Amino acid sequence: MTKIMYDEKNLTMEIVGHAGHHEPGIGDIVCAGVSFLSQTLLKNLMIYEDRKWYELEWDMDAPGEMYIHCKVNGYYSLVTEMFRFVMVGFRMLAEKYPENVKIYEQEGK
Repeated sequence: MTKIMYDEKNLTMEIVGHAGHHEPGIGDIVCAGVSFLSQTLLKNLMIYEDRKWYELEWDMDAPGEMYIHCKVNGYYSLVTEMFRFVMVGFRMLAEKYPENVKIYEQEGK
């Protein structure tokens, strides 16, 4: 089971675990979807990091885990929309594969 914890107020996302939709090594479409969405968010945040709109903290050291946090210095709504965009995809995965993806959300401001 993949667990996605998202705190919109603090712009923090933590993703833990493997979806377990297929046997290891066969190609888990759910894990692939989660990985693609989370890495897209991280890459997008890294692209704009030099503009100093936020301070980006992230960690992907352990397999099946990712942590992203933005301390916003300005443009809160723009950064929030980056997170919201990938959350749409995560919600679609959780709806289609409820035994493999669970989302825990805290509302924004």
